[in-house]
Amino acid sequence: EITAYYEVRGMFHGAVTNTDIFILKGQNALGIEFYVPFHNKSVNNINHYGKDGWSSIDVVATEDNTKIEFFYPKHIKTITKKSILLNKGQTYSFRALGQEVSDHLYGARIISTKPIAVTMKDDSVMDIDNFDQTIPPSDLIGDQLIPTHLIGKQYIVSDGTVYLLATKDNTKINVEGISYNLLAGEQVTLPIGGDPVFIDATAPIYVLHIIDKGK
Repeated sequence: EITAYYEVRGMFHGAVTNTDIFILKGQNALGIEFYVPFHNKSVNNINHYGKDGWSSIDVVATEDNTKIEFFYPKHIKTITKKSILLNKGQTYSFRALGQEVSDHLYGARIISTKPIAVTMKDDSVMDIDNFDQTIPPSDLIGDQLIPTHLIGKQYIVSDGTVYLLATKDNTKINVEGISYNLLAGEQVTLPIGGDPVFIDATAPIYVLHIIDKGK
């Protein structure tokens, strides 16, 4: 048994830029149903250092003849569902329609006939409300997800921002006395201070935790 992670090290004029570490989950990454969280604050993907930055979801098959159905989130009105067939080791990438934060695929659902692994990534993310430089700061955000049968109902986080995504209708989420009621695929954004915060839900939820140390 090993532990592994994948590190992206972008280079520009000899400097390391736009980096992130993707923690690989091993067997815990494999499943047949996933929902995908993304940030939905005032941050867009940008064309940085001559390269296009996009928000996207990568799906890889572990067995031949794997049928995958991708259900687009409710706020993407032009497309509802896409079906694809992959063989073992083949990958398909679902890219957002645009680079605005409103184009991000938060709330997307993926189901498959055989085990798959899913990675979400947000390339060259720029906070449009918090920069005063000629070349604005940007960073890569991403992670390999775990399937819905392994996610939890209780979490503890501190600092940064969390994005809570429901996987079942009428999911009630309590955060330090404040309650939210979400449908499957709906997401709520919460800023978190420095003290630990307890999150308790009535059904399994995804929690995407992002800390911006650049401010």
